[in-house]
Amino acid sequence: MNHEHPARSPVPASPAHQQPAQAHRPRRHLERYSGTFTSNLFAEAEATYFDDAEQFHALQRQAVEAMAAERSKTVAFVDVFDTQGVSWWHYRAAQDGESGGVVINLTPAGRVEVRDGLVRHEVQRTVAAETRESPLATRRERPEYPSWLVRHMAAHKTLAVQTLLIAARRTAKQVAVAMLMRGADGHHGRVSVEAHPALALFSGEDGRPRSHDAVEAAAAHFERMLGPTPAEDDEPAYGPRRRGAWERLVDEPKDGADLYERVKRLSDEDLDGLHLLLTILAFGQGDLDAIDHGDSLFNRVAHDLGTDMRDWWRPDETFLGGRTRDQICTIAMESGATVSMARLSDYKKSGLVTALAKHFERTADAGDDAQDWQIKGRDWLPSAMRFGPEPESRAENKPDADLPAAAE
Repeated sequence: MNHEHPARSPVPASPAHQQPAQAHRPRRHLERYSGTFTSNLFAEAEATYFDDAEQFHALQRQAVEAMAAERSKTVAFVDVFDTQGVSWWHYRAAQDGESGGVVINLTPAGRVEVRDGLVRHEVQRTVAAETRESPLATRRERPEYPSWLVRHMAAHKTLAVQTLLIAARRTAKQVAVAMLMRGADGHHGRVSVEAHPALALFSGEDGRPRSHDAVEAAAAHFERMLGPTPAEDDEPAYGPRRRGAWERLVDEPKDGADLYERVKRLSDEDLDGLHLLLTILAFGQGDLDAIDHGDSLFNRVAHDLGTDMRDWWRPDETFLGGRTRDQICTIAMESGATVSMARLSDYKKSGLVTALAKHFERTADAGDDAQDWQIKGRDWLPSAMRFGPEPESRAENKPDADLPAAAE
């Protein structure tokens, strides 16, 4: 007798794996399934699929083993297969008076086929071995470990190493650096650094801000430590030539084992420095396309560092050229530039931009004993270049005299 049990199966490893979830005799095993299901609400018949393929197949194997053990108590034999097609010609239907057996086949798609009342044909062992698989089926080499067991063992190994890393601080930092630099093996890198777009904005430009050059110099320092400095036309050993050392450190995937060995050679101080730099490369104003006047993380950090943009930036032709003529005239009056300029109405916008940029260059290093118009030029800063209001906890305890001067 032929009983085919359309087994429950997961979605969607392949079309062959999409078997509807129907009743199965050893149902107690499938009731242990803890994964999720996917249902086709528009199917003509019930069509519910198991999402966790590995868990489903493991339960199917347990169910088949239990079925075989149970049936072996009442029949002459039980043969169990896990193939696409059984060599049924090895069997025939039992005649009256013959003790029949049962054949159970668990297909790769998860479907269970059961045939009972069978008697084995007498077949030479060599022939049976050569024809065990159907000639129409693709012959598969049985792996040493099934996929679900491979995953199970890998999880045990992962948790053991994680536990040891908790106590091994330096090794943990080495791993962190390798992962942040995209040196993790294959697709298992779950942590990496995406450099802040502010770095790319000024790359390749003449007259880059010195803050950009400072970050690039720090990245180049660690780049040299990790391997030989690339010649002009050569590629670094750990990443292709890009817009700078800062990008080479974090941009492309790298050989994890090789990078780890390079990182291990760093001193404790250099390891800490590189670890911090990789985080710093990703930090900055959250949205470059908005004026951040709020109480953001970025602004709080800037306040803690005592950041004053007058130490890092001066109004230049790029900034002034992006303002309207009326705005430029207002800036000229607020910054004391009108003292050394002709009548503003005599200038075209381009002339105003050039004259005002020179005014800010001349007054950049004015001392406290300079003339009033020079001090105004030195101290002028647009509100957009400030870091929002001071946190209340600080503003309440700080003397009024120490508060920032008014902007525009």
